[in-house]
Amino acid sequence: MIEFQLRQPFRTDALSWPAAIHSLGGPKLPTWPAFLLAGATLALALRGQVTGRPGHARRLATWIVFVAFNKQAFANYYWLAVGLLCASVALLLPPSRSDAGIAGRIP
Repeated sequence: MIEFQLRQPFRTDALSWPAAIHSLGGPKLPTWPAFLLAGATLALALRGQVTGRPGHARRLATWIVFVAFNKQAFANYYWLAVGLLCASVALLLPPSRSDAGIAGRIP
């Protein structure tokens, strides 16, 4: 699967910074900066997790950085991140009183 991703051609219609730079007359950028930036973002996310702070949003930031700087990025990749971010925010919210009542009735 990794080899398949590495062999994929550069997409000039992608919603990413390399495609934007290329459409403005710049060069076709390589894929490795996306991996480097995503790795750095993940390292920061894991560092935050070690300190006990929730890291859902930071791990999602890793995905967004990877997609934004990769040679292939399309709207559905960003929508995945938005949906997962909404779900992670919902997990951080305290349960409401109505949720507690429903949970108490479930056997």
